[in-house]
Amino acid sequence: MSAKLLQPNASSPYAPPLTEVALPQYQTIYLYMAYKLWIAYGIAIMFSTTGVLIGLLAVFLNGVSYTNHFSTILRTARHARMDTDILPEDTDGKDPLPVYLAKAQAVF
Repeated sequence: MSAKLLQPNASSPYAPPLTEVALPQYQTIYLYMAYKLWIAYGIAIMFSTTGVLIGLLAVFLNGVSYTNHFSTILRTARHARMDTDILPEDTDGKDPLPVYLAKAQAVF
């Protein structure tokens, strides 16, 4: 409100009195506790390691790895029509995608 038009007319008898304004200043105070940091990081590391181990177990039990690409889903679909016949050994959707299927087109 420092614009000239926003200032009150100080010579007017109805001019508002000057007012003192006090603004509080807040400061952030950090309290470092090593054990809390270790707990937080320990839990995160534990869940991350558990997820990786479950993923490795899934790859080991299945014997192959899979992706969520459209071609993987299309290869595993039973009633999908393509301009190329899918060989029976390629219908499981495992990686890598065979070259002849990479060039195939889906018919809808």
